Amino acid sequence: MEIPSEYEGEISPPAGPCPWLVFDDGEGYKTQTFCCNITGPPSSSVKMYPKRIPVLQNKKVVCCSHGKLVLWDVDTKLLSLCNSTTFDDIVSLPSLHHLSNYGIDTCLLLDNKLDDLMVVIFLENFPSIVCCLVGFESEWSEIAYGEQLNAFFPNDLIERFEGAGVGPLLFSRAAVICDSIMIVNLHIKRRDCFCLTWVIEIVEEEERLGLFFFAVGVPDGTFRGPQTPINVYLLESCGEIFCLYFFTKALAFEVYRLNFDGLVFERVKDVRDIAFFVGERYCLSCPISGPGLIYFTTYGDTDNLYCFYTHDDSITASPLPCPLFSSPTWMFCNVMTHDMPLRLEENYCNEGIISKQGKNSTTQSIWEFDENGEQGKRLRDLPLDMFEEVSKHLVAFNYLSFRAASKIFRSIAPPISWRRALSDGLGAYNFSCPLLMFADRDEGVYKFVDPNINSSSYNYYLMRIPDSLQNPTTMCYSHLGWLLLLEPLRAIHLYNPFARDIISCNRRYGEGVEESTFFYSKPSAITTSNGDCPIISVGFFEEEKVMVNVINPRPGDEIARHFDVESDRVFKVESHLTSPALFQDAFYYLDQEGRLGKLKITDLSLGDNLSWEVLDKPQCPDGLIDSSYHNYLVECGGELISVFVGHLGKWVSVYRLNGDEEAWETVTDLGGYDLYLSPSSSLSVLTKTRGNRIYCPWLRGSEIVFFSLDTGKWHFSGSGDSSCDLYGTRMHLNSCWVMPTW
Repeated sequence: MEIPSEYEGEISPPAGPCPWLVFDDGEGYKTQTFCCNITGPPSSSVKMYPKRIPVLQNKKVVCCSHGKLVLWDVDTKLLSLCNSTTFDDIVSLPSLHHLSNYGIDTCLLLDNKLDDLMVVIFLENFPSIVCCLVGFESEWSEIAYGEQLNAFFPNDLIERFEGAGVGPLLFSRAAVICDSIMIVNLHIKRRDCFCLTWVIEIVEEEERLGLFFFAVGVPDGTFRGPQTPINVYLLESCGEIFCLYFFTKALAFEVYRLNFDGLVFERVKDVRDIAFFVGERYCLSCPISGPGLIYFTTYGDTDNLYCFYTHDDSITASPLPCPLFSSPTWMFCNVMTHDMPLRLEENYCNEGIISKQGKNSTTQSIWEFDENGEQGKRLRDLPLDMFEEVSKHLVAFNYLSFRAASKIFRSIAPPISWRRALSDGLGAYNFSCPLLMFADRDEGVYKFVDPNINSSSYNYYLMRIPDSLQNPTTMCYSHLGWLLLLEPLRAIHLYNPFARDIISCNRRYGEGVEESTFFYSKPSAITTSNGDCPIISVGFFEEEKVMVNVINPRPGDEIARHFDVESDRVFKVESHLTSPALFQDAFYYLDQEGRLGKLKITDLSLGDNLSWEVLDKPQCPDGLIDSSYHNYLVECGGELISVFVGHLGKWVSVYRLNGDEEAWETVTDLGGYDLYLSPSSSLSVLTKTRGNRIYCPWLRGSEIVFFSLDTGKWHFSGSGDSSCDLYGTRMHLNSCWVMPTW
């Protein structure tokens, strides 16, 4: 069944021109397919138009700037320029002999403010820049930069690279131009995630061209683990330079802006009114209205176009009508005109610590007065103690809706005192299942989604983000109502959003090396006064070595300890390694090939009482190696359960560990349990009414998405819709399931 198109909170598309996604197909790149409606709402499909543009045949677009396309003929290795809208005004460039041996890493068009354009090329694995003026009978000039950069590194490091025969130490990774200067990312060979950024200015020196270098500070806290493959993209937009760090396995982005005064990249907390379009060789941007968006495709996935929402770290996928046969490019062109609808999200947050959100900022309810006020008079005539008695029998969500209906109801129904409600044993405000929690930095609130609310709207609780947590944080773990938040290279926070308690300590360990961070403690041990709750960070290195860091966040007395443990078996992790499952007094991990890792902790004060083991059995279920997209591990009813989810939810497989036979067995019934899964926290809850449901951090508008083992399909709260996949939904990458406690 196709997912209906009524979506709450769709981001508005650009009001003006936006780039088209273009890819070559057919023999010899003779046909180009132009994709439009890229920035339409998730409910709209991407439209594709095959065209034959003679000037583009058998050529690759290596740059789109200043209304020009720079084209590279894949056969003759010649370069040319044309108008990006009309595809005429063709200008041929002189032959460049370097292209016989080296590929093009980055191509730029430099405006020298004299109405002259200069083509600047960084070659792959070659420490030189080649450039040529456009429209003049000039030849290519070469500017070597290898020796200038070597001055910034120790001689022994350079000699070691040269002795190993691996060529230059540094080479180009990405480059962009802003106001006649270049900002370039160079990276060290064999360290894909380690980049250095430089501001480079081309100057004339005695009838030759030279370079001036200025080092740019590396962004802090961008590394999510040594085995995390990271792509780095640079682009200019409205006179500003942005750096996009892309964590390829997690499909997540971090956005940084260059501070020209201090020459350092700074994390952008709130990206607004701009959309980025990420390509293999260059990136483009255009203005929008609302939170920032990032559109991209991924290597190896030829069927989908992705959109990353910067304000809440969520992602959607749109199916392309036909698979991509080549790496696509973005370009501004005018193949045909198209119109797109405009919809804006309207949210509101009341003064209480929790409020609700719906489609509109005006609450609609059965308590509204009619135009003549007759219904209002009848309501006012009712005794107030009757409304007060009604309010006592409402559960949490209905109670909040009751208070939001009118000032009269707010006067007789006081705000919920969450701590007193729990201590007095009042069940009216207890939640029977965890809430999905994620941050919306655009509104400055945490959003909570209650799976028990079967409504197509009004599904959000809102809570203001505390001042001490305003910096971007990563949700790493949840236990007993407490969340573990990491502020990159700065601080660790234990946060109870319902009691509004925060325990913070400096981050003194594992600078960017941990893959999994969690904590475990009894409820009474986690208090703001003693902080008696050890935080454990597990980093995986070289597939056999594990580094464990332990920190006790006692205020003013943080103690960190470090342990190295090894196994004789390989344990392969991905950047979205899921949270550990506590089972039979040990923490278990699931790697990307279905192997189990066992972390046994007896006494955190002694290294001898900490062990790591990669189990020989169970083996991964047949056919799941390298085919599952998300793996989860959770304890359920005294058993260890593994869940494998295919790309975009196209299939789901559930298994239980048979301890006697040391094998995974297929599960078709969870015995009355529901599973709540996410990369940061997974748990099971026994339910009296449902069971056999698997909740993941996907939403359609404000409707929560769950998989039913009974039907084998995905379903949506508040409607009878079902689907065989997750197209049209948003996955919240930085989210957590949290059980409310006070």
